[in-house]
Amino acid sequence: MVADTTVDIRVYWKVHHRLDFISGVIDFVNQTKKEEQVLHYGFSVCEGEAVCREAYKSAQGFLDHIENVDGPIQAITEKRTRVVGQEPMPAAVLSKVEVFGPAEEVAQFAQLKEKGIALQCWEIQEAVYELSQFNLTEKDAQDNSITLVLMWSCGNTPSLSLLSEVPFRRAAFSKNEKSILGNIVCNSVATADAALAALQKLGPLVRLEAYGHREDLAKLAVIGEPKASLWSTLHGAFYVPAGYNKLLRRRSLYSEEDDPSPTRAFLRQHSEFGSGTESRPVERRAITLQQLMDVETEARMLWGEKYEDNVTLHDINTAIIQPACAKHGVPYALTVNKEPGLHATIFVTHAWQENFHEFVESIKDAIHNPKSVDLRLCGVSNHGQDAGVRAAGGRSTPCTLHPCVATCGALSGGLQSECERWRGLW
Repeated sequence: MVADTTVDIRVYWKVHHRLDFISGVIDFVNQTKKEEQVLHYGFSVCEGEAVCREAYKSAQGFLDHIENVDGPIQAITEKRTRVVGQEPMPAAVLSKVEVFGPAEEVAQFAQLKEKGIALQCWEIQEAVYELSQFNLTEKDAQDNSITLVLMWSCGNTPSLSLLSEVPFRRAAFSKNEKSILGNIVCNSVATADAALAALQKLGPLVRLEAYGHREDLAKLAVIGEPKASLWSTLHGAFYVPAGYNKLLRRRSLYSEEDDPSPTRAFLRQHSEFGSGTESRPVERRAITLQQLMDVETEARMLWGEKYEDNVTLHDINTAIIQPACAKHGVPYALTVNKEPGLHATIFVTHAWQENFHEFVESIKDAIHNPKSVDLRLCGVSNHGQDAGVRAAGGRSTPCTLHPCVATCGALSGGLQSECERWRGLW
């Protein structure tokens, strides 16, 4: 166990236009990875709200961060016409900032109040992190943790000894004049459930939140709690092991002269990914129908009621596929399927402006035995297209599917006759 004196911040946003906000999230993450003081960073969403959970080695780290991400802040808070026929509006509005840290660090956030920002502060009473719970070999790593936030009315600060049997990653108790707040970071659903069971013995909760990836949140015991709110973590959330163990000096992933594409920047810094994945046969870069439906589930979470009518394959590429490629340095298909990947049995074509919901439904209608089919789609087999690329045409262009084999580094029809080739298209 190591004493933890870092500063945790949660920045809450009221989201008005999900797609523009998600584009801003990508910019926030890319800019933040340049910073030396960041310890972890990532966005989570719950209905019409989003929160950025972040931590720094000091208060100054966050204040420097605000200056560093001024561009993305201006972009999402600018009032402009985002939906034809509606009044100009921002993509999102900052609603509040919560700060947790040592008293001397928390005091430095007073200047945010002077700028009119709704600020709530808690002084950390006791906090530790478990060094062995971090992967210390990576410069930064995808954050797959599950975090519980529990709040009680003011009283005696709980002791971390309550969690002596729980293998948590990080635990902290903070206090202000009105309440006590616990922040428990775990590596598994089982650990999160054990932490919740131990801490609920302290008395009735006035606030209970769980943060994590959608599939993990669905398994939590907390899901049955009436006060619980579940915040699904978006792609791109990361933590910096070297920042915690203080044994390594974190090197910024990007430099000012880099190509702004997150995927290309990652590949330049990690050349072993570039040579390995580019030479890997593209017919091994397939996904299952269920994995495609998982992408659709995430899209429904991101766009809510606007999903079915408004979201295109280009939007999916920008908000989900590209961030995953940038984080892992491999095509999306290889982030969900381990080596050697899945061998494609069906090649699916598409238009970038095609409605994604209709696209998925057409594939589901056409495939009668999903377990025997693995799909090769351009967007998930490559490193993600550049965000600005949009193909001509759109919803009038249906997807087509046909059996496939590898030919000249691409996938093409493997049918024996022209008649069979046309019979395979629909």
